[in-house]
Amino acid sequence: MTRRHPHGRPTRNLVLCMIGTLLAAVVPAVVAQPAYAASHSFGDRAGDIASGADIRSVRISNGSAIIVRVFHRDLRRSANPSVSVYVDTIASRSGPEYVLNVSVWEWYMWRTRGWRAVDGYPLASAYSGRFDYATELTTVRIPRRSLGYPGRIRVNVVARNGFGAQDHAPGYHAFSPWVRRG
Repeated sequence: MTRRHPHGRPTRNLVLCMIGTLLAAVVPAVVAQPAYAASHSFGDRAGDIASGADIRSVRISNGSAIIVRVFHRDLRRSANPSVSVYVDTIASRSGPEYVLNVSVWEWYMWRTRGWRAVDGYPLASAYSGRFDYATELTTVRIPRRSLGYPGRIRVNVVARNGFGAQDHAPGYHAFSPWVRRG
């Protein structure tokens, strides 16, 4: 039975207990909001390459994982497409620190120096890449730990078709703006 003040009001301890219970329910809901990735999108001129993997736009999400979505025009398996996503994590160094190469059959990530893969062996990690021909989309996913947990990144994407043509987005050896971790 609850103790009541002689005039029918709750005691101070009961009021404090009710306030504590209310705060315990409300504070986690306010503080624990979902984590959203910071993102950036940019377009690319259509028709840079005749067929197979022409880049239309790129969307970068920098959250719990780094996800790069490359939207194509005329993405076709018969063109034997491949996509390279160069990732820059250190502004003071020239060029990207990593590249993830995705082809129809496999994907590998390498450390880079001067826009070239180095070290002889691909990095071991749970990175992935896949082509979706129905939606003309290439998706690359890189765990943050694979890149040393960078606070911000920028990318360069190169799409190739099996006929030797290349499409660079946003341009040859150019990067997107920096995207901070969300």
